[in-house]
Amino acid sequence: MRAGRVNPPCDLKVRFFKPPDDLAGCFSVVYRADLVVEEDGRIEDVLLPEWTNIRIFRGTYPIASLPDGEVSGDARLVATGPTTHGTMFSLGTTRMWGVGLFPEGLARLTDLHADHVANTICDAEESPAHASIAGLADHVLSCEPDDDCESEAIFQFFRERLKPVRHLEQIRQIHRALLAEQSANAGHLADEAGLGRRHLERLGKRYFGFTPKALLRRQRFVRTLSTFVLQRPVLWTAAMDSDYYDQAQFTREFREFMDMTPQQFAAMPHPIQDVFMVERAKLWGSPAQALDLPD
Repeated sequence: MRAGRVNPPCDLKVRFFKPPDDLAGCFSVVYRADLVVEEDGRIEDVLLPEWTNIRIFRGTYPIASLPDGEVSGDARLVATGPTTHGTMFSLGTTRMWGVGLFPEGLARLTDLHADHVANTICDAEESPAHASIAGLADHVLSCEPDDDCESEAIFQFFRERLKPVRHLEQIRQIHRALLAEQSANAGHLADEAGLGRRHLERLGKRYFGFTPKALLRRQRFVRTLSTFVLQRPVLWTAAMDSDYYDQAQFTREFREFMDMTPQQFAAMPHPIQDVFMVERAKLWGSPAQALDLPD
């Protein structure tokens, strides 16, 4: 993302869809977004660290990058994460469907191992690892642009792939424990999840993509960034999560997660991320995917 870049005017309309009961616990969010960018231009923004996401595009395609991969504007089905890094992207006028998968959904609806795709972004129609979801774009784009047809196509696609998972209850326990206020370190997380430390480490990597320590660091970072976005013009020191020792620690982690300073992030326009976070908070009670309850 170029420093000092001014995005062209744009209009974004977003609609969120409640998953059906038979797929409860699998999705953090399913949404449709219609983006119109003036002057045939492209806007730039950055996504927060998140769980696995699959996005289908009808219109222009994204240019985006993570430490382990990029898409160059020629992919209509883009898969990311789970991630502990911000995803830089640019996008022009398009209609987009987004499917956020909880760790439970990743395990029950795909053949992906979270640790194998952590911090990656790819064209899911070309990636052998993503073969289990490669047909989603054809399934959705066979519809005319119609919310009911497209959303049902998404849910039916995944409904046909629903499968039992051996560690389902442990996945749910870990996810709930990640959101518990008591989970300040890996030991607390293990206690809250009712698991041994080694068992938690193995399941965390397999189904969540990262070690317990990394997951907890991501949680406090996303909590802080969400508070900052929703309460602007609040100062970073006021938004900073209580689990941080001091501002210096927060700034170091900000650079690690987002590859920029807090001041650089605050100075950037966020035509996509701000709209999504505000609308999510209004409708779902949570501004970011990583903060969503799994139940």
